Amino acid sequence: MPVRTHEEYPGSDVVSTSPDLDGSGAWTEGGGVPDLRYMPAASHESWYATVLGGAHQAQGMMNFGLDQQFPEIKRLTMQDAEDIHAYVVAESWKAYRQSNDAHGATQ
Repeated sequence: MPVRTHEEYPGSDVVSTSPDLDGSGAWTEGGGVPDLRYMPAASHESWYATVLGGAHQAQGMMNFGLDQQFPEIKRLTMQDAEDIHAYVVAESWKAYRQSNDAHGATQ
């Protein structure tokens, strides 16, 4: 897998194919599907390299920057990736606020 740079995918630094480089072990349990609401900052920084560049293909994450033949999926555009990331960030804030409300914290 080629190493990609932030020039190719904005918001990322040079991407390694090493597992857990982005701290993902902190937000998954037992190899399960990660809850993206709790992504560490490094994962947000490498969002485009992960989603469009296939940086985590070795761990089973599809490369959504390419058309897929099986299952048949059209590649995502940069705007698609930005929209999905904005949704994940909004859901993160919602979970944070709900957690604080549940623990009696005030905003």
